[in-house]
Amino acid sequence: MDGMLFLPRSGAARKGPVLLIGGSEGGRSLDFEAALLASRGHPALSICYFACEGRPKELQGIALEYFVRAAKLLQSKSGTAADRLAVVGVSRGSEAAQLLAQYYPGLVRDAVVLAPGIRTFFPEAGSAADLVSWTRAGQPIRIGPIPLNRVRGTVLAVAGKDDRLWSSADSAASIAERTNSSGARHRALIYDAAGHGVGGAPYRAAGTLTRHPVSKRWINLGGTSTDDARSKADSWPRILQLLDR
Repeated sequence: MDGMLFLPRSGAARKGPVLLIGGSEGGRSLDFEAALLASRGHPALSICYFACEGRPKELQGIALEYFVRAAKLLQSKSGTAADRLAVVGVSRGSEAAQLLAQYYPGLVRDAVVLAPGIRTFFPEAGSAADLVSWTRAGQPIRIGPIPLNRVRGTVLAVAGKDDRLWSSADSAASIAERTNSSGARHRALIYDAAGHGVGGAPYRAAGTLTRHPVSKRWINLGGTSTDDARSKADSWPRILQLLDR
């Protein structure tokens, strides 16, 4: 397992633990968010699931059980708040976050999905029928919509309408129309002028054009740096409210 664990300072009250899952860039892209959450009392584990040592080179055939093991390890470090574990997933990682909340409600309570999709997609490597991004119990999770009706808590989706990578705003709106296992609606924060870089820790410089580390292509993420910054400043406290409850 490849991950970075951040713990609150010794003696601090422990809040619900958070597992953080990056997107199609691979590696660990959410270490900063994990460290910031730990400073607020949340034991946080930023995990790599592909494109790092000992893991697949591509986002293909990733077992959900890998994340389950990581979540259970995180729980063991979390004290009395272990039953409030949440998952944060960005972009393609939002698929894993939703799948974990749906299929493992006894383990995961809430999910925060940044620039999300609402369905599982083909691996980055191609679109052959025998290729899948995710597996569960050794079986492929086929391409299609992700159900959210078994989620124990809330899925909070954060998206920008000017996302040029995929239609994350439509996905977020769809998530907010659905309900969890108790019949309560999931939620969405949608920002008109933000792009794919809509969410995450605020007050850091970030651009809207990036070179994808896996595909090596330059990608326009949409939005503007100013509008992305505003969306992060507005959404981050709301994300903390969900994680803190």
